[in-house]
Amino acid sequence: MMAEKLSLSCKSLRIGSYEFSPKFKIGITGGKVRLMVPSVKDQTKLVTLDIETTDIIRVLANLGDKPLIFLLLKADACKNIREALKMKKKKHYFLDVKSRKECQKRICLVPNFISPENAQVLRSTFDNLLQEIDLDMAQQIYELSEPKLELSNGNDSSPEKPETTVSLNGVKPLPKMEKNENYLEPKLDALAIRNQMEDQLNKNELQKLIYKKEIKKFNFAIAEIVKKYLSRYYKPRKMDPKIYKITSRAEYSNLAKLFSHKFREEISKQYFEKHFSFQGIKTSKGDEMDIKIQMEINLQNRLKLAKTEFVGYSV
Repeated sequence: MMAEKLSLSCKSLRIGSYEFSPKFKIGITGGKVRLMVPSVKDQTKLVTLDIETTDIIRVLANLGDKPLIFLLLKADACKNIREALKMKKKKHYFLDVKSRKECQKRICLVPNFISPENAQVLRSTFDNLLQEIDLDMAQQIYELSEPKLELSNGNDSSPEKPETTVSLNGVKPLPKMEKNENYLEPKLDALAIRNQMEDQLNKNELQKLIYKKEIKKFNFAIAEIVKKYLSRYYKPRKMDPKIYKITSRAEYSNLAKLFSHKFREEISKQYFEKHFSFQGIKTSKGDEMDIKIQMEINLQNRLKLAKTEFVGYSV
């Protein structure tokens, strides 16, 4: 059976923070995405980028009347593309899935049109990598992927670095800053708002959507660890006054939920702060030991509190 071929005409293409209007169609065939991209260093020179499906972490797409497609690539694939396109400055054009900046994390395709037949080819090509999203989420991701303005420190004489970024979707550039004009404060305010939006998105919907399968497995693993150690306190065979006793199924269930949510939040936050992503998140032996110790301390404190309240009541 021959591999299905697809050519998409796009009005806009973003490779990380590098945005342009492509002159050539995007080719998708045989488990490969082919892009013809002008080099960052010399835009008269075209670079052919072949992205294998094995290089892709996730594809988020809205395949409706206003299609948007987002490719999230592995770190090595991002590095290969940077080298091919001569992307050398993180503050300029850059692609890096681990970047703190949303505008540098993904490839964004804005097709002119996707027919139902073409949508089926995309679903078949990307298979389990594809996650379809609604238009509101797609537009939110696209907006936060907008290449953002970097303030010049006056020392960068590179001709590559623009003073403003003009978007292809109609966003107007910020006014040019003269030496004695007080544009700095509003620009910093705009950047602060943008950074706050990125932080919220990083920690919530987008990251959880992209790594939905990994997070689901991680959450299940945490719950299993919690139940494993919590069961030792549920109606134990030997009564020990020094050990907290869970006397009802309802209390066991409530504590399991409490501990599970607590440790999921703490461990996932630590993982994200270290890796800037939820990719590959899983529990370790060290995590299990920390969970066990923290549960023992928490239940021991509950026992002390229960004894204090009982003594106070009896007196």
